[in-house]
Amino acid sequence: MTRVESLRARIILQFLAVLAPLTLVLTGQTWFDQQRASVVQHSLQVRQLSLEAQAAYGTFVNGVVDSVDRNYLGPSAIEGLEQTRHALQGIELADPAFDPSTTSALLSSISSLNANSGLQALSAQKDSIYRLAQALQALQLQYQRQHEAAIRLALETARIESWVVPSAMLATLVLTVVFIRGMVVGLTRPLRKAVRVANRVAEGEFVPPGEVGTERDIGGLLRSLGRMNHSLSRYRSEVEEHRSELERRIADRTQALELAMAEAQAAARAKSEFVANMSHEIRTPMNGIIGMTELALDTGLNAEQREYLTMVKYSADALLSLLNDILDYSKIDAGRLRFEALPFSLHECVTRALKSVASRAHEKGLELIAAVLPDVPDRVIGDPVRIRQVILNLVGNAIKFTDSGEVELRIETVSQAEGAVTLRCCVRDTGIGIPPEKHHHIFEAFAQADSSTTRQYGGTGLGLTISSRLVELLGGSISVDSAVGRGSSFSFTMRLGLQADTAGCGLRQDAARLKGMRALIVDDNATNRRLLEVWLAKWGLQPVSVENGLTALSELERCARNGSPYSLALLDGCMPAMDGFEVARSIKRSPDLNRTALVMLTSSGARHDAQRCRALGVNEFLLKPVSGTDLLDAIISATDPTMVRAQAVEEHPGMRLVRGLNRLSILVAEDHPVNQKYALRVLEKLGHSVALANDGTEVLTMLRDSRFDAILMDVQMPNMSGLEATAAIRAREAIDGGHIHIIAMTANAMQGDREACLAGGMDDYVSKPIQIENLIAALNRIAGQPQPQALQNPNRARAAPEPASCVFSRDAALLKMGGDEELLREVVAAFLEACEATVSAVEVAVQAGDPKALRRAAHTLKGSVATFSTGPLYETALELEQCGRDEYMQTVQQSYRRLRGELEQLLPELRALCAQSAIS
Repeated sequence: MTRVESLRARIILQFLAVLAPLTLVLTGQTWFDQQRASVVQHSLQVRQLSLEAQAAYGTFVNGVVDSVDRNYLGPSAIEGLEQTRHALQGIELADPAFDPSTTSALLSSISSLNANSGLQALSAQKDSIYRLAQALQALQLQYQRQHEAAIRLALETARIESWVVPSAMLATLVLTVVFIRGMVVGLTRPLRKAVRVANRVAEGEFVPPGEVGTERDIGGLLRSLGRMNHSLSRYRSEVEEHRSELERRIADRTQALELAMAEAQAAARAKSEFVANMSHEIRTPMNGIIGMTELALDTGLNAEQREYLTMVKYSADALLSLLNDILDYSKIDAGRLRFEALPFSLHECVTRALKSVASRAHEKGLELIAAVLPDVPDRVIGDPVRIRQVILNLVGNAIKFTDSGEVELRIETVSQAEGAVTLRCCVRDTGIGIPPEKHHHIFEAFAQADSSTTRQYGGTGLGLTISSRLVELLGGSISVDSAVGRGSSFSFTMRLGLQADTAGCGLRQDAARLKGMRALIVDDNATNRRLLEVWLAKWGLQPVSVENGLTALSELERCARNGSPYSLALLDGCMPAMDGFEVARSIKRSPDLNRTALVMLTSSGARHDAQRCRALGVNEFLLKPVSGTDLLDAIISATDPTMVRAQAVEEHPGMRLVRGLNRLSILVAEDHPVNQKYALRVLEKLGHSVALANDGTEVLTMLRDSRFDAILMDVQMPNMSGLEATAAIRAREAIDGGHIHIIAMTANAMQGDREACLAGGMDDYVSKPIQIENLIAALNRIAGQPQPQALQNPNRARAAPEPASCVFSRDAALLKMGGDEELLREVVAAFLEACEATVSAVEVAVQAGDPKALRRAAHTLKGSVATFSTGPLYETALELEQCGRDEYMQTVQQSYRRLRGELEQLLPELRALCAQSAIS
């Protein structure tokens, strides 16, 4: 081989040495890019199929939810199930590692359902439906993770390539430098040799031809370099094209995935909003089912029919409770829950909430305790409906899981700043308790401490979840402290505003005389004794507590012998061995003890407890749970030396109305016939001329044709309310001149009502039920006259409030009529005439679940009853009105049943009263 041929071979070998590693790097990069794209494409394909399977199964589940309303599954649900099966088959074809045995078995189990399958068939497959949903969700999460892993791997390898290729280029550059150096050396050496050869020839020396070589080797080298450069450029362009294509495909797939996720989230939100908006539509037919079942149960039925209907009602009540929980949870989840900032009485809110569940506690023999500590402010600002809902959930749970002992609601002040207060509420029970490992699960949706199919206690598992979310939205937190066998304690905090005049509300002035008074507490429950001791000590009394009746009698007798008798005794009506009624009987029979004032506290709620108390001479009677305000009122009333009891009413039955000095022309604007009759007769007996208007529009019409000295204006009337009519009258007076005296009449005797009426243009205000003294005083203020002496006498005998369980007190009603028996009979006759229509309106509102209609109908009934009685019927009508005002319809069925029972007791006595008047 010649030297030139050796140079060519070396150049070729050097070129191959440079090109070979670069070619391997680029070829390997291309292969990895293709593999990476294939992996990402495959993961995206199975991910898309899993999303399609879950979306199709969502269609099936929505069909299942809709079947609750139409009682059959429907074709859309079956179509969703078929689409789920097709999607899973696609996954099985695309993914060899996919194991279809679990989903195929569940699908085969559910496939027995068809478009006409009913709720019973669905209930039989609920476990398979739930497990398939879990399997699809797990499958979707698995392929989502695989897809994300594939994307991360692709990005990672792309990052690696971003420095591997430059490194390869650098290595190539180094090799190229070495190659060029070798080429230069290889080229210059033969050139120098050629020069030497030329010099030798010039000098005449012969050079063999084999030592000269040719220049074709250099041209071939240049051509080789050109081809190598072209190859490098081509490979680089291909790499860039592959990278751009891969990035584009990844971006497209990512965008498609994000779009699919957004659509799925939008569908979930739409479903939540749909369920939240369906609250009224779902509750209405359920209330109709329950109401009609109750009406059917009140008809003549044989034993078998009654059993069937009782089972229907029990199931409907359970389903309504389930729907209420799910709808409340959905409303919270959809962000549709709104909170109010209203002034209200915290003590009244707590007491009303506990009284609604007191019967359940008393049926189980539990002591239900409302421990609102004395330092807790009463007049606060917040959302009373949501606070009551949380309390009812927690107290209801405590009652459900407690078989013996007590359930206590304790409210105490954590901190108080200007205009706001932070309270801690604790619901403690002596029930079965919760294992520590379950504490963090019980606040989760649909979770229960015992979720097995053999659990003893039912429920949706949403009560604590809803309570937890409500507390968080109210700005507080909730926690649990519990152990198996020693009960549970749920605590939550809440921040409330303070009403402007809260700071100025101290103890009642007439409570000052209680300071230093000795009081004996008799109760077998230690918690109740401690609570009563705290309250009495706060009010200035000197309390002593004992745990049974025998000890109480011994203590009373001992102190009486020592010359320091007790002025007051608080007796628990339900105690072992010797109950509170026996203690009261022994006290009243003893000449040394019978001057002790007695207040009876009982949780039994028996119908004749109040009559027993009056027969035994008990001064006051309260039903547990007792609020501090009610207890203080009862103690002040029981220990008032000037209080004349009901016997004084019987001694002065002949009181008559006293006429005013001037005769007035009065227009009465009132829509209810009972209140019309009452106002008409009272004003006529006072010597005034009276005209009637049924609403605000009639008032305006009558004022155009007649002149009146004053208007008694009911605030709540149909067509045009009293405030609207007043505004129209004042607007007319601003143009025509003059001023007519308007006296507001309203049954909403709440804080701020008087100010609202006066701000609306009215001149005076009397609350319903109208007290004759207040009405006369308001009429006399028109002419600037003093109140008649017969009504100013402070020593006039007055009746005690009607006991809570008294059906009808003729003497108390007669006092409301100013001693006028004829007026009483006319008012009662008007009530009997309008009663059926008014109660029917209440019933229709209850069955329809319409809070606005319930509020209106109950308000009308309450106003007509209040003219002659403030007994249990009045209280129940007031409770129904409050439920309508708060839009709290969970307990209205129970309240309405109580209303019917009280009517059944009251109406015969009222008819007898009218019959006696007809005979006489």
